[in-house]
Amino acid sequence: MSDPAPFAPIDNLDAEPVRAGQRARRGEALLAALLVLAVIGFAGGQWWEAQAQAGHYQAGRRAAATFDWAGAAAEYAAAGTYRDAAQQAARAQATRDERDRLYAQAQAAADRADWAAVLDALPRLREIGPDYRDTPHLAAVAGAVALGMALSGTVALRAGPDPPGLYSYLGGGWRRLPGSDIHSRVRALCPGGDIIYDGLLDGAARGANGSMIGRHILRAARDGTAAVTLALNALRFDRYECTHAGVWGLRYENTLPGPDSAGWTYQAGFQATGSSQVQVPALLDPTLAVIDVTPGGEALVLNTALDFAGEASQVQLFVAAADGSRVRLLALRPGQLGGTVVSPDGRYVLATVNRVSDDGQAVMQTALLFDLRRGGPAQPL
Repeated sequence: MSDPAPFAPIDNLDAEPVRAGQRARRGEALLAALLVLAVIGFAGGQWWEAQAQAGHYQAGRRAAATFDWAGAAAEYAAAGTYRDAAQQAARAQATRDERDRLYAQAQAAADRADWAAVLDALPRLREIGPDYRDTPHLAAVAGAVALGMALSGTVALRAGPDPPGLYSYLGGGWRRLPGSDIHSRVRALCPGGDIIYDGLLDGAARGANGSMIGRHILRAARDGTAAVTLALNALRFDRYECTHAGVWGLRYENTLPGPDSAGWTYQAGFQATGSSQVQVPALLDPTLAVIDVTPGGEALVLNTALDFAGEASQVQLFVAAADGSRVRLLALRPGQLGGTVVSPDGRYVLATVNRVSDDGQAVMQTALLFDLRRGGPAQPL
């Protein structure tokens, strides 16, 4: 029996054709992969840009914190659309412009020694540019000048210096008022700048309860020169009015008997500038009394004791010259005087008159305005 013929395999030399559906799926997969890569790349780019913008934004904040407004504006602008970068950039630029303007204003004012204008610009300038150029130097100089401006003309009781007393601040330093001590008080200020105060006499200190025994009234210029002792008795007067013509000494006291009396009037004395004598107004009518003095000392406002006569009280107001002469009636009306106020220029007197109603249940008050220059009847207000 013969051997069987050997098996010869059949090779498929041509691959099976790829079907159309398979090709489509492969294309979709490739496209999807490309899309994923594109999305990843785009997202990565956006993340990178956002990180860069955030970095510029934070750099802008750091620059603003150090008052570097130009750097802050540039960094915020580089931050693009991150948060409120655009608004912050605009704000930083505006602040930079404001700082430059204020600095130029302060520097120009300093160059012409207009320190008040420097002080006007400094608060905001120091707020937004404390170290900008020579702003610290401007602030230091202006501060020293401001202290002098604030204290200029100030009179203070100083216990620390030796000797203690009243000191006036002028020309960058304190000047002691001669004769003043730790017990001294400013009594009045004069139109020309002189100061009326009480001081020592033979080394006497103020007595118990503020007693003025052993003390006197002085007048001195603000720089402590030209000090003179006035003839006005410190024990007789407790209030002083300094005018261009001289100094009034006044004492407010009850001139009528009885603890409940309303008869408070002034005892008055006047020492003219350059005189060593005290003049007391010569009032021809003994019922008249001084109740006010015009600021310039040129006139006295007088009232009469009839004002305090109970139900029959009458207000009789007069004006007189400083020496008590040329007495002129201002008002005559029933009631009691409530008070008077003289205008700063000495032209007007405002008086209030109180009168009990007929049934005794109410007090009616009338305000009267007098024009001392023009005269004429009072104007009820």
